[in-house]
This record gives sequence, C-alpha cells and structure tokens, in this order.
Amino acid sequence: MNKLTMVLMLVLLSGCESTTSGLPKPTPDKEDAAEYNYQLGARYYRNGSYELARDRLRQSLEFDSRRAITWYTLALTYEALENPRLARDAYEQAVRVDPDNYDAQNAYAVFNCRQGDFDYAARYFDRASKNNRNDRAWVTLTNA
Repeated sequence: MNKLTMVLMLVLLSGCESTTSGLPKPTPDKEDAAEYNYQLGARYYRNGSYELARDRLRQSLEFDSRRAITWYTLALTYEALENPRLARDAYEQAVRVDPDNYDAQNAYAVFNCRQGDFDYAARYFDRASKNNRNDRAWVTLTNA
C-alpha cells in the first residue's frame, strides 16, 4: 500500500470518531421530523395499522403541534380505533390550528353526523362549503 492510500484511509477512518469528539450530535429539523412521522402515520392508517398510525401521528405532533393535516388524520385514526372522545378532541384541534381547513371541517361534520349531533355537523358543513378555497364545495354539500 502506498503512502497516499494510507493517508486517505486514515482520513476516512477519522470521521468515524464523531461520537467521541465531545461535539453534540446534530438534531433533526423539527419540520422535517414532523413531516416524516406524518407520512409514516398516514401510510399506516391507509394500510389499516391504526395503532402504529396513532403512534407516528402523535410523534409528528410532538415535533409540530400546528399541523392540521396531522390532527385530522389522527382524528380519523381514533375513529378507526373506535375512540370517539379522542377523535372529537383531535378534530377540534385540527379546526382550531387551521380554521380555513375545509377538509378537516367536512370530516368533522361527517363525524358529528355519525355521532348523531346533526346541529353541530350542520355548523361545520356550512363553514366548509362557504370557504372560498374549497373547490369541491359540492362534496361538502352532498355530505350535508
């Protein structure tokens, strides 16, 4: 082995000592971690692995609790786990953190219909259907 090859190997191997260097490990970006955990949770939900979905979605919210899509998906997961109290709480959070999220409003309204609370459902159907960004208001009105 020539001297250049040995020097290159030593340089490459010295990078492996980062855990003992005393420098703090870099922490993952919270936004990326929230998105990563949300994506895993949503995939678990779609595949019917509701406990795994719940755990990943909760983890996502630990990184960023202002993600309406995560709260909304967690609410759907709690519904699938037959826990209406936690589903209602998650829907409430979804519409609280993003009052213009018409998908969350529509899903919350449907949830309230299934719970027999038609007056409360009508309130959320109305909010979702009147949202200017809702280009599928006909879906909301059909659900209502």
